[in-house]
Amino acid sequence: MDEWELVGSTQKRMKHKLRMMETTDSQGNFLILLTNRFDLSCDEISEMYRSRWAIETFFKWMKQHKGQLNGKKNLAKPNLDKLSNLS
Repeated sequence: MDEWELVGSTQKRMKHKLRMMETTDSQGNFLILLTNRFDLSCDEISEMYRSRWAIETFFKWMKQHKGQLNGKKNLAKPNLDKLSNLS
């Protein structure tokens, strides 16, 4: 499925259409995604969502283990001065 849809009720409907598409996650679970990216293929959008989900899962894990990680002395700390010079 790859369709353009209006979202909302007849009284409160979005002005712009969204793209609704079917895909599967890395474990084979069925997903329906809504996006406003009409310029990309379904495969590209699916890969973007998979990558984003991996990042969100990593940050969730970091938050859950923050207390345990604070006690570690040899964790790599980012050098923010070097990062700001990259732009």
